[in-house]
Amino acid sequence: MGKLRSLYVSRFCPDRTRTDPYTGLPWYLSQKTEMIGIWGKSNKTVPFYRNCLEIIEIDPRWQGLLKAIISTMRLIKKGNNFDIILCGVDEYSLCISLLVSTRTKTPVFSIVEDPPFTSRFEPPINSVLKIEKKVRKVLISKLLKKCSGIFCFIEKEVLKGIDVKNIKIYQLSNGAAPDGIEWKKGYSVVKSTEKKYIVGYIGEINMDQGVEDLLEIFAKARSKNEGMYLRLIGPVNKKYRRNFENKIAYWNLNNYVENTGWLPYEKMLEKLEECDVCVYCNKATDWFQAAHPLKICEYLALKKPIVAWDYPGIRRMLDNGKYGILIPSGEKETFTKHLINMGNPMNRKALEEEISKAIQGRLSSDYWYNHIFRILEKTRDGEIIS
Repeated sequence: MGKLRSLYVSRFCPDRTRTDPYTGLPWYLSQKTEMIGIWGKSNKTVPFYRNCLEIIEIDPRWQGLLKAIISTMRLIKKGNNFDIILCGVDEYSLCISLLVSTRTKTPVFSIVEDPPFTSRFEPPINSVLKIEKKVRKVLISKLLKKCSGIFCFIEKEVLKGIDVKNIKIYQLSNGAAPDGIEWKKGYSVVKSTEKKYIVGYIGEINMDQGVEDLLEIFAKARSKNEGMYLRLIGPVNKKYRRNFENKIAYWNLNNYVENTGWLPYEKMLEKLEECDVCVYCNKATDWFQAAHPLKICEYLALKKPIVAWDYPGIRRMLDNGKYGILIPSGEKETFTKHLINMGNPMNRKALEEEISKAIQGRLSSDYWYNHIFRILEKTRDGEIIS
């Protein structure tokens, strides 16, 4: 039936790393479909934009919605017909997408790769914000009911509180970072003569990321393996710096913990490549339990064995422990024991081999994007999707 014609609507421009489905999926669709994009203006040069038939830049603020609707109506009047519409799970994107759907009788699929609501509503919140959140949940529920399905790149439980019954939810997963995979193919490893066992972490250094637990676990593990070092790749949160430095001093780790600060992407990959094993210690919040974290995607891209808390999202990404060690949440002694065990290269080898095999399949982003593409084609062709 020819090439699929798609409309991709996002409140914000998809100009982040391709690891994130927010950018990765439209990048993929720009190769596979005749795609028109409607999203906020970008200040970056984004390579995949040139593959799109057309891009309409909008003001993502609510005061820009009317102008965005007018631009969308002009698009329809030009005779553009679509097979499929994809959009974010926010009210702004849904409104535009469903307006086009009403005029063109095109099915709409919503994409969830972050929680529908931001930290704006994290407790404690006042009564005004409570009302706002309740109203927004009702509105999003009503808008989603008009969609043909939801593609969920985090655990679908994150949608609790939103009425999604009778809506088909496709549970997906983030894949290993595509840019990291490409980088590793062209990188020549310089073997060090030092017998170091380096534990790696990437991300901001703050309380929510579980850094205090990590320092305690590392200190106890190092007492059993003196060749062990910890590399923290990321900036220290200003409000947390004193606390962080105090913890380093308390555990007497000044000579064994390296903090690189923020690094450009390729330099970050170089530092991560030198690590033997990587960790995920984030706090057991609702969001971290549901998330499919991008740092895990970077670890997997470089085929690093992972030791992580056993949260539902992490469990799915690591295929129930096939690509890493899952530790019951909060069991620091168990985490310590496995971190020590991973100091043995033979214990890491089996995990590295499993990751290497899977990176061509379910661990690749394209695996999941291609799954979506097949669903979109079947929807276009009127086939029943199980």
